[in-house]
Amino acid sequence: MTGLNDKQTEAVIHTEGPLLLLAGAGSGKTRVLTHRIAYLIDEKGVNPYNILAITFTNKAAGEMKDRVLRIVKNGAERVWVSTFHSLCVRILRRYIDKLGYERQASGNYRKMQVARVYTEYQKRLKQSNALDFDDLLYKTIELFQFNPEILDSYQERFRYIMIDEYQDTNYIQFLLVKMLAAKYQNLCVVGDDDQSIYKFRGANIYNILNFEKEYPDAKVIKLEQNYRSTGNILKAANGVISNNEGR
Repeated sequence: MTGLNDKQTEAVIHTEGPLLLLAGAGSGKTRVLTHRIAYLIDEKGVNPYNILAITFTNKAAGEMKDRVLRIVKNGAERVWVSTFHSLCVRILRRYIDKLGYERQASGNYRKMQVARVYTEYQKRLKQSNALDFDDLLYKTIELFQFNPEILDSYQERFRYIMIDEYQDTNYIQFLLVKMLAAKYQNLCVVGDDDQSIYKFRGANIYNILNFEKEYPDAKVIKLEQNYRSTGNILKAANGVISNNEGR
């Protein structure tokens, strides 16, 4: 655990059961997540195939994947690191026929075939006056609800789930995570309960505030040491946050 403080180390080695990491900007949360993945694989012997890490942007997912590749000894490329929407796209590509959409017959998804399916998918969404971006999540929920054997297969696959920026998740993302983690409940969520910037697109701060109610056995760890900001900046920020009546 070279380079980690006590709280970061505690977060890395607590691998079983629900875990809430309260971590502000500059607290080293991405470092904790990547080292946690490495610990699961290299120390606990977890199959990388059974690990899912979700971030909010493709850039953040790429950066996390690169960091995991640098520190994990074996199998890092098999860890599924993606955004919520990328996760749902990959699931729907495989099982979209279960929702009444056409699927190419071959087992190998070549780029042109995938593009053809996705184009048809977009066409039908437009005909239904639906929004494709968030509909990816709704359709995945629908797939799981009506095909419990498919949900079970992904619960078996994703035995260890990590979600970054959890304070910015919306209800449907919360529901998707809850379904995937229901079997093993090895769910680690990381977020700042004093920071949420995506309320305009449906983010629900109560997903993180109510995490302990949803998972009564959850362990809570606060990463309070800041490695990015000066004392004056932190003092000013905390002064502003102290006026938040909802907290």
